[in-house]
Amino acid sequence: HDHHPTIEGPKFYKRNGYYYIFAPAGGVTYGWQAVLRSQNIYGPYQDKIVMDQGQTKINGPHQGAWVELSNSENWFIHFQDKYSYGRIVHLQPMKWENDWPVIGIDFDQNGIGEPVEKFNFPNLPLTNIKLKKSDDFNELKLEHQWQWQANFDESWFSLNKRKGCLRLFSKFNNDKNLYNEPALLLQKFPDEKFSAIVKVDLNGLKEFSRGGLIIFGKDYFTLSIKKENNNFKIYQTSCINADKNVEEEMLAEKYYNEKIIYLKVNVENEMDEKLIPLAKCIFSFSKDGKTFEQIGKSCFAKEGIWVGAKLGLFCVSENENKNSFLNFDWININ
Repeated sequence: HDHHPTIEGPKFYKRNGYYYIFAPAGGVTYGWQAVLRSQNIYGPYQDKIVMDQGQTKINGPHQGAWVELSNSENWFIHFQDKYSYGRIVHLQPMKWENDWPVIGIDFDQNGIGEPVEKFNFPNLPLTNIKLKKSDDFNELKLEHQWQWQANFDESWFSLNKRKGCLRLFSKFNNDKNLYNEPALLLQKFPDEKFSAIVKVDLNGLKEFSRGGLIIFGKDYFTLSIKKENNNFKIYQTSCINADKNVEEEMLAEKYYNEKIIYLKVNVENEMDEKLIPLAKCIFSFSKDGKTFEQIGKSCFAKEGIWVGAKLGLFCVSENENKNSFLNFDWININ
C-alpha cells in the first residue's frame, strides 16, 4: 500500500520460474496496473507499474487479467470507468521483457505501457456478436439487452406475440422515488450519442398510474404519462441523489388528449472542465412519431453504483390498481 494504494482484484500466475501477482491500484478512475513478482511463492516480491494512462485518453486501466493464446499471443483485458457511460471493456496487446509484462504500448520508452485506442484483433476465429438495442417485442421472451432492476416477478409484465407489444402492469409504489423500485426494465447505454423513441398505447392506463421512459442512476430522470381525474398528463421529473431517498421533483407537465404517444430522449456527449464525459439528456414527445415537441429542460445522466446510467421503461401506480397497464409497441434506438 505504500507504493500502490487501493491495490485490489489480484490475479495469480506462474511463468518462467516466477510467481506473479497482477493487481490494479490507485483507484478505479485514475489508477494503474501493478505487477509483483518473486521466485518464492512466499516472497519477498518486487513491484512494478506495467501500465498507466500516460498521455492517452483512457483513464484508470483497472481490474484486468492476462490471457495467453495457444499461438503464444499475449493479451490483457481490463475496463475503463467512463462515469455515466459505465465501465468500458478494453483489450490490450501484451509482451514480456526481462520477465516483466509490458501492457499496451510503451510510447515514451519509460518502461511503462499505455493503453491503445486501436489495434489489430487477436489471431482468432472471432464471431461478431452484438447485443440488440431496439426491440419490437415480437418474441415470447425479452431479448438479452434488458435487465430488471432487481429479481423480477413474472406478474410485472407480459409479451403478446400476436399484438407485438410489451405490457407492463402498474406496480404499486409508495416510496418517495423510484430508486428502490425493482420493476424497472433497463438496458445499458449503447453509445455516447444516441436517441431512443418508444411508442406507447395508453388505453390500459387507469387512475393514478404512470409510466414511460427513464434514465436511471444515482440521479434519475423520467418522461412519463399519467392518468389523473380522467385526463392524461405528460410529466418530466428528476430525482437528484435518489439513492439518498430524496423526493422526486416535477420539472414540467402538460395535458395530452390522445391514446397513443411517442416518447423520446436524445443523449448527447459533452465534456466538463475536468474532461469528464457528461451524458446530456433531452426529452420530447409526439402524437404521430414524426414531429416531436421538447418538454422540460435538459438533464445530465448519473452513473449508478459501480455501473453506468441506464435507459429503460417503467409503469407504476400510487394505489394498488391491478388492472392498470401500458402497452409498449416498440422501442427504436439509433
